[in-house]
Amino acid sequence: MKKSGFIVFLLGLGALRASAQVPFPVEEGTRKITYTEVVTIDKVKKGELLKRAQSWAAGGQYAPAKQQVADQYQCRGQVKVSYPSITAGKTDKGLVTYSAAVYCKDGKYKYVLTDFSHQGLDGRGDGGALENSTPACGKFILSLASWNKIKEQTHAEAENAVASLKAALEKGPAPPAKKPTDF
Repeated sequence: MKKSGFIVFLLGLGALRASAQVPFPVEEGTRKITYTEVVTIDKVKKGELLKRAQSWAAGGQYAPAKQQVADQYQCRGQVKVSYPSITAGKTDKGLVTYSAAVYCKDGKYKYVLTDFSHQGLDGRGDGGALENSTPACGKFILSLASWNKIKEQTHAEAENAVASLKAALEKGPAPPAKKPTDF
């Protein structure tokens, strides 16, 4: 009897873990997952910040938006995800796409990463918007445990993207190469 009670307890913990949600930052008004912050960088002009944002996006293989707006840089990013398939022993793969924007002013910038959406590869189900508690394709195509794994991977990659963006925008241009006659 004690063994069966322990097994039920372990199963309950597994179900609880599978239903745990990643603590994404959610914007109050839109209820969308949104990573955003205003960052101050003294003595850097908006033109230089825009150049740095473009360099960051090009280095991270972000696709630029078709139309750019003055004083901001917009692009699309993606996260490659892999997760357990509904078929035992197999792993499915997918992409989570999102939009990124950097708004620049003299001495500061604001970044916004939002509109996170999952698409399965190789004909597997599309989970849709990551704000959903269950995947759009249904939990019989994409299990809740796999859905949560997709969210965990996306959260980690979004945090990495934010860190790399901040580093790229805070880092100034490389100093000019010194000539042998400079001493």
